[in-house]
Amino acid sequence: MSLGMVGQDWPVRYSELLSKRGIDLSGPDQHPTQMTYFWHGRYNIKNDPSKKRN
Repeated sequence: MSLGMVGQDWPVRYSELLSKRGIDLSGPDQHPTQMTYFWHGRYNIKNDPSKKRN
């Protein structure tokens, strides 16, 4: 698993935690002026018609 770019608000302790869990941190850059992007959502597979069995 790898991590993409993070923003100026990304705490060093987060990188240390991820590294201890075996996540590759060799690729991500820390953007000097932008904030870290965060997205949160929920998929409702139970009510998704494409997931229903006939």
